Amino acid sequence: MKTHFLYFIPILLLFACQVDPEPIDFGKDACDHCKMVIMDPKFGAEIITDKGRIYKFDDVNCKINYIDENDIAEENLKYKLVIDFSEPKTLINADRAYYVKSDEIKSPMGSHIAAFNSEDAAQQMMKRWKGGEMLNYFQMRASID
Repeated sequence: MKTHFLYFIPILLLFACQVDPEPIDFGKDACDHCKMVIMDPKFGAEIITDKGRIYKFDDVNCKINYIDENDIAEENLKYKLVIDFSEPKTLINADRAYYVKSDEIKSPMGSHIAAFNSEDAAQQMMKRWKGGEMLNYFQMRASID
């Protein structure tokens, strides 16, 4: 009986250390970069390090600037997430998202970038905004000053 219990402890510790994405609490959570309260449910981002530390942001440019200014290697991130503009409050994989950059997009910190889970949703919004540029993750990242 004692032997079985000893095998159980490492398994329990393994599961206790796992960190999953955490929903952004709009109106309460503060951006880890600019320290402003995250308010707009159509924008936002989150990263989780391989050590389990969660960082939340009000706009993709805050996320990118935070990563760059703190020398965080993206390969050391367990999760890179952004809010799906067409599904407010919904976090999606940042690497697979479709980004639209347009002056018509009024994002919290002026990046003028919105993220979408599908190419169709991104194209529909581009029609509504009468233009813009569709970007992948690396193009979006490069477009942030």
